[in-house]
Amino acid sequence: MLGRSDFQRSSCESPRLARESVTVTSQFLEVSRSKMSKVRTTYIQCSKTSLVKQNSERKEKLSERDRQVMKLIVTSKKQTTAAKVTTKLFQHLDSPVSIITVRRLLHKQNIYGRAAITKPLVTDVNAKCCLQWCHTHKNWSIDKGKKVICFDEWSFTLFRTTGRVHV
Repeated sequence: MLGRSDFQRSSCESPRLARESVTVTSQFLEVSRSKMSKVRTTYIQCSKTSLVKQNSERKEKLSERDRQVMKLIVTSKKQTTAAKVTTKLFQHLDSPVSIITVRRLLHKQNIYGRAAITKPLVTDVNAKCCLQWCHTHKNWSIDKGKKVICFDEWSFTLFRTTGRVHV
């Protein structure tokens, strides 16, 4: 099979394109089945072809521009739910899509809802203690001051949040 011309090799592949089995093709060309199978696998690997029909995939509900608009909606307000994103997306679309479709497309773009890290509350007592510490150590050198983490470098919340916060 390796010494054959391009015409003979293409005649090996034409039954494959017509969706014929390896057995039928090998009988048609009077070649052993194993040799025909090897020719097919090397042809597929070298030519980067596939046995998948053209246009057999499901048509996308949203275009690339619609997906960009959806991502813009999500990134503009971080803590929106999928339902709110869907309602805002309806304004830009001709045909409506479901919340599940929006979630699926967000997941394809690696945007997930996840619980935020819990942050400690800064009480009045904590703020006074930190201020007192700053007043007592204001004469420290810069090198000593760089080794200290102040309360303003911590992440904190003024009001305790309940439930799952989406980031």
